[in-house]
This record gives sequence, structure tokens and C-alpha cells, in this order.
Amino acid sequence: MAEYHAAPDDAELPAAEIVKWRRARLYAACLLLPLLLCLPALLLLRHDTSVRRDANVILVQRVGAIDAQIADLKALFPIKAQVLARKEIVRALDEQVPPAVDAVHLVGRLPAGVKLLAFEWRKNSISLAAQCATSADELALLDELSHSGYSDLRIASRRGAQDGAIDLLAISASLPRLVQHELAAAPGVAK
Repeated sequence: MAEYHAAPDDAELPAAEIVKWRRARLYAACLLLPLLLCLPALLLLRHDTSVRRDANVILVQRVGAIDAQIADLKALFPIKAQVLARKEIVRALDEQVPPAVDAVHLVGRLPAGVKLLAFEWRKNSISLAAQCATSADELALLDELSHSGYSDLRIASRRGAQDGAIDLLAISASLPRLVQHELAAAPGVAK
């Protein structure tokens, strides 16, 4: 069995041996001191590396989500180009629609209680005769004409029944200014 040799006491050894043992302790301390000083730094570096690795995992997930959004944005540009091209087509076709079509389109938007009896489209105005069930229907008709851009709305005549319902209503209105300018610029339109 190996014997354990403890460090000898300074009193038992000669001076040369004492110096030798002190140097050995000094060398051991010099070797262990950097290790003891570097150990906390190494532990801090290891902890920092693990924190950065965890943060990297989170950032990789975020980058993946952003890449998916970028793919959607890349697909957006061709769609936007298609929509703008269609918008130009609609605008070009809309410019070719005669004003009479707008007036007929208005007839399709009449309120529920209004029955159209007569419709006349002139150069700069429209006239219509309608039968309204209630005065609220009359107001809704005038409101629809106003929202459609018709100006100078006038009730030309109005006849009521005995029960308070409006039997016949004749309205004249001027075409919107934009339509009047289009008519003036259109070829073949009498001025």
C-alpha cells in the first residue's frame, strides 16, 4: 500500500529542503492561481454562450415568421399589378359609358316604395314621374337623386290622395357637372 507523505514541518528539515518545499508550494500556487482566476471567466463565457444559443433559437423562429410574411409580400406585387391593370380597364370602359346609362342605373336604385311611371332624359337634365307610397319614400327618392350627383332638384308637380299618401310626384333635376362636361366633349352630341 502506498504511503502518504505529509509535508514535513519546517523544524525537521534542513534549510535547503525548506526552501525547496516553499518553492514547490509557490510553483503550485502560481499554476493554480491562473486556473482559479480563469474559472469564473470560463463559467461566465459558458453561461453567455448558452444565453446566446437560446436567443438564437428565438431569433431563428422570428426570422422564419418574417420570411413567411416576405413571401406573402413578394406575391403581393404581381397581384397589385393585376389589380392596377384591371382598374385601368374599368376606368377606360367607364369613360365610354354614355350618361344615359348612368340615368338608367339610377332607376334601378329607386327606393322600395317608389314606382316609376315616366322617365325622360334631356341634354342636361332628367325628368321623372313616380308614385310614392309614403312621404318617407318621397324623401328617400330625393336623397338618392342628391347622392347620385344630380343638382338643382325640383318637384315640378305633386298630387296627393285623400288618405295622405302621395299619388303622383314629378321631379326634374340637372345632370351632374361631370356628365355635362363629358356630353359637351362627346362627338356627335348636339349642343
